[in-house]
Amino acid sequence: MDRNKNSVLKQGGILAAAGVGVRIIGMLYRSPLTAIIGDLGNGYYQYAYSLYTIALLVSSYSIPSAFSKILAQRLARKDYVNAQKTLHYTLGFVLVTGLLATLLLFFFGPVLIADPAALPVLYLFFPTIILSAILGVIRGYFQAHRTMVQTSISQLLEQIFNAVFSVLMAWVFIHLFSDGSKQSSAQYGAMGSAFGTGVGVCAGLLFMLVAYRMNLPYLRKRLRQDHHKEENNSLLILHSIAVVVLPFIASTVISYLAPFVNQKIFNSVMVGWRGMTNERATELYGILSGKAIVISNIPIAMANAMSAAMIPSISSFFACGKKEEASKLASQVTRVTMTIGIPCAAFWPYWQSPSP
Repeated sequence: MDRNKNSVLKQGGILAAAGVGVRIIGMLYRSPLTAIIGDLGNGYYQYAYSLYTIALLVSSYSIPSAFSKILAQRLARKDYVNAQKTLHYTLGFVLVTGLLATLLLFFFGPVLIADPAALPVLYLFFPTIILSAILGVIRGYFQAHRTMVQTSISQLLEQIFNAVFSVLMAWVFIHLFSDGSKQSSAQYGAMGSAFGTGVGVCAGLLFMLVAYRMNLPYLRKRLRQDHHKEENNSLLILHSIAVVVLPFIASTVISYLAPFVNQKIFNSVMVGWRGMTNERATELYGILSGKAIVISNIPIAMANAMSAAMIPSISSFFACGKKEEASKLASQVTRVTMTIGIPCAAFWPYWQSPSP
C-alpha cells in the first residue's frame, strides 16, 4: 500500500508540476497576445473557446480519466488482448462523438454564441476538436499504465506551441486579413489565436504518437503472452466504454458549463441592464476570463492532477477485490489535495491587487 501511495503521489506530482507549468505559460503569453488583439479580441476568443470547451467535454476532457479506468482494470487482470481492443474501440468512440459535437456546434453555434462576431473564431476550432479527442485517448492509455510522464510532457509541448503560435498567428492574421479597424483586428487576431491552439494540440498529439510507437515492441510481447481464452465481443466492449465514459462526461459537462452560463449572464447584464454596447461587454469579459480566471486555475490544476493519477490505481484495486486499499488511497490523496487547496483559498485574495 505504501508503495502504491508513493507511486500515485509521485505521478500526481509530475502531472501537477506540468499543470502548473501549463498555467504559468498560459499567463505569460496572455500579455503579448492581449497587446496584439486587445481585450475585445480576448472576448471574441473566450466566447468561441467556451463553446469549443463544451465540445471537448464530450469528446476529449473526460476521456483520459475514463479510459484509464477501463484499461487499468483489464491490465490488473493481465487481459492484454481485450485491453488493446478497448483502445481501438475507444478511438472509434471519441471520433464519432467528436464529429457529432462538431456538427452540433456548426448548426447551433450561431444561436448559442454570445456575440455573432466570434463565430469565425469558433469555426477555426473545429479541426482541433477531433485532434483533441485522439490525444485524450492516447493520454489515457499511458495513464492506465500508471505513468504520467508522457502526458505531462505532451501537455507542456502543447502549451508551448500554443503560446508561440497563438501570438504569431494572431499577428499574421491581422496583417494579412484585417482592414485596420478595431473590430476587424480583434476578430482576425482571435482567429489567429484559435489557429495557434490547434497547432499546440497537433504538437502534443505528435509527441504522444511517437511515445506510443516506441512502446509497441513491449505491447506486442505482452499480447503474445496473454493466455486469456475469452475474447470480449464488440458490443460488450462498447457497452463497457459507454457505462464508464458517459458518467464521466455528464459530471464534467456540469462542472464546465459554468463559464458558458457566466458569459451569457455577464453579456445579458452588461448589455441589457447596464446599457453597454456588445463591444464593451465583450472587452470586459475578455479581462475577466483572460486574466483573472486564468490565475485562479493554478491550484485547481494541482488537485486535478492528483485525482487523475489516482484513478488507475483505484481501478486496479477494485478489479482485484482490494476495496479497503482503494479507500485508504483515496483518503490519503484527498488529504494531500486539501493541504494544497485550503491555503490557496485562504490566502489567494492577498496575492492579488486591483489595477489602479
